[in-house]
Amino acid sequence: MNFNFEEDFFREEIREDFRISPMMKKYWATCMKTLDAVAEVCKKYNIKYFADYGTLLGAVRHNGFIPWDDDMDISVMRKDYNRLLDILNKELADNYVVHSIYTKDSHVQAFTTILNRATIDVGNEKDMEISQEFFGCPYIGGVDIFPLDNIPDDEELRDTFIELYDSVYFISHFYDKIEANGLIDENLDAIEEMLNCKISRGDKAKTKKELRFLVDKVSGLFAEDQTRYCAVMADIGKLKFEDDKDYHEAFKETSWFETSTSHKFESGQIELPCGFDGVLKSEYGDYMTPRKYLADHAYPIYKSQEIKRRKYLGLSLDNMDSFDQ
Repeated sequence: MNFNFEEDFFREEIREDFRISPMMKKYWATCMKTLDAVAEVCKKYNIKYFADYGTLLGAVRHNGFIPWDDDMDISVMRKDYNRLLDILNKELADNYVVHSIYTKDSHVQAFTTILNRATIDVGNEKDMEISQEFFGCPYIGGVDIFPLDNIPDDEELRDTFIELYDSVYFISHFYDKIEANGLIDENLDAIEEMLNCKISRGDKAKTKKELRFLVDKVSGLFAEDQTRYCAVMADIGKLKFEDDKDYHEAFKETSWFETSTSHKFESGQIELPCGFDGVLKSEYGDYMTPRKYLADHAYPIYKSQEIKRRKYLGLSLDNMDSFDQ
């Protein structure tokens, strides 16, 4: 096991004037242990993974978690990502759960999440055994895995590729709004013509699922090519349709991911892309200057799980704003 945890690790701590509770330490450890399991599979099958987003920033700037962060992110080149998804279900221990568009109908994100358990600990024997294995943490935790897709070098081909991706991403991501405006059929017709495919009609859930598959398929069209640029394609869609920014901001040099280097992360080591400086500048700009903000979910990430747990057990929801985070 790469990460080892002494008793002192789980004590309350103040970092950068931010309180980290004992439970958050347990949750961090749960995420790191899950990453350990994924990293072992990657090592066995010669698949390179790279710390990314807040995890990469935390490794470089803090030698561990950003104090106010509460999840873990890694990225994998598309050709390895597809292979990794095929392998993980076979190689991981039974308690782990692989959430992707190919394994869970409820999964809508364009990335995969590896969870340490399927259910919150509500006191039954199996749940308690898993909690004991994961440092007494009763919550579901894990690591997100993002595919890095190659972007064509030829400018005309690149524009065509991005236009195709944008079209499929848009209808998949904003399906309900498009349907509410009475434009869903003509948009589906356009996708079918562009991709020379047929999309199911009449079963909304099935149609949405097929669109998610198409987004993933289009994203990986150039997986085997040697190109200058790569990107997490969902970032391109988000920049263009949600943030109204130039999608080129999501482009990264593929050379930044040619090799990895081991770097300290909390009580162990994590793999960084060789061009981590370029990656971080593309994602955060002046990344060495801390900006204290929380993720785009309520902090702590497991607060919603605690609410569900209490409701299931018939416990009071009083003082949820100050429960031991």
